[in-house]
Amino acid sequence: MKPRELDNVLVRRALLLSRGAAAIITSAGVVTLLGWAIGKPPIILALPRWAAMSPVAAFGFALASLSLCCLSCKPQSPSVRRRLCGVGLATLVMLIGAAKLADYLFGLSFHIDELLFAQHLGSYGRPLPTALPPNTALVLCVEGLGLVLFEVETPRGLVPAQACFLWAGLAGVLGLLGYSYRVMVLYWWGQMPPMSLVGALCSFVSALASLAAWPGRGVTMVLTSRTTGGAVARRLLPMALIVPWVLGLLLLRGEQSGYYEWQFTLAIFAASSLVVFTGLIWWSAELLYSSDLEQSEGARRRAVHHATTRVLAESATLPQALPRVLGILGDALDCQMGAVWKMDPQVNAFRCIETWGQAGANGAPFMRACRHTLIPRGAGLPGRTWAGARPLWVNMLEQEMDSPRFHAIAESGMRSAFSFPLWLGSDLFGTMELFSRGLRPPEPSML
Repeated sequence: MKPRELDNVLVRRALLLSRGAAAIITSAGVVTLLGWAIGKPPIILALPRWAAMSPVAAFGFALASLSLCCLSCKPQSPSVRRRLCGVGLATLVMLIGAAKLADYLFGLSFHIDELLFAQHLGSYGRPLPTALPPNTALVLCVEGLGLVLFEVETPRGLVPAQACFLWAGLAGVLGLLGYSYRVMVLYWWGQMPPMSLVGALCSFVSALASLAAWPGRGVTMVLTSRTTGGAVARRLLPMALIVPWVLGLLLLRGEQSGYYEWQFTLAIFAASSLVVFTGLIWWSAELLYSSDLEQSEGARRRAVHHATTRVLAESATLPQALPRVLGILGDALDCQMGAVWKMDPQVNAFRCIETWGQAGANGAPFMRACRHTLIPRGAGLPGRTWAGARPLWVNMLEQEMDSPRFHAIAESGMRSAFSFPLWLGSDLFGTMELFSRGLRPPEPSML
């Protein structure tokens, strides 16, 4: 996507989000390590009797956020030293996760989680073990891999690093869901150590920071674009994540408190989902509809501009071009009749020099009235358009009682009109007016 198609305000917000999230992750890691160092369980544990985050996990998340800061500072042209520092930190994060996964999968004795504060492991986290959990190790591995591949992009615009960040974010969301719904299988795999609540939150926030660090490519490119697809994604994605989560949690708590049975919970959840997502779909459909209308109007204006330019280029004089230009504009604007007026300095009034009518428009009375009528300054559509030197839109021609052609216009069945001045360079040449049988509200884009 070209840079001009990105919304600069959204790009700046994404970068601020990335830096803020990275700062949160670094702070969480430092505070957790400080708690392990000084032996303060309240700092280590999110809530009593819940799993504590491993010091190696805290260290890994802090290194990942520092690596992101090095790589995302002017990502198009980072310095060599900053790039090497970022890739080196990312490699270390990936190796920490990979070493612990090798312990679980192959029974190797790396024991990398005992490198920091080994004397405290198992004390503050009782009765839950405080070793590096397998799901957190996997998050660190893929997060580090994504940071190593941070600047890689395929010729087709695919960004492999974002797939790693999305997986890490999914693991964090599953952990948060498990804690909020008290479903242990989402964060605790068998007899192995469970992912801590802080670890799940760090996984999600770290993935969010990494995705937002370079908003002009991959999946985040759509979210920060000015396109209709970007607007729809920005509307639907937050609601798709938040609404089912919060709604399900509230209903579950009500059921657990004995306010209603599980059948009622399912029914309310289904009905609420139908209402919420139907509203979101309709909201997005209105946005798409408005965007399609704007595109069709833009295409119509470009076609009219091209056709009139071609007619003017092919005609030797302006009077030769006026009949064709009048017909092109009338057909494009869905009008049935039109006329061109020019100021006659000898009589100090407007004289009609060209008329146009669609086939079957019953425009004979209107054309005769135009041909035999002189309109003084300030009177009728031509006079007011000339006086104001700007376009004029009239939606109720029945109210134009001061028009010398009122009876002819009414007899032809016209109900709305659009008039605009004609310029030759800096000189006002005349006015052109177009009439329609339908009641049409003013169109700002046309004016």
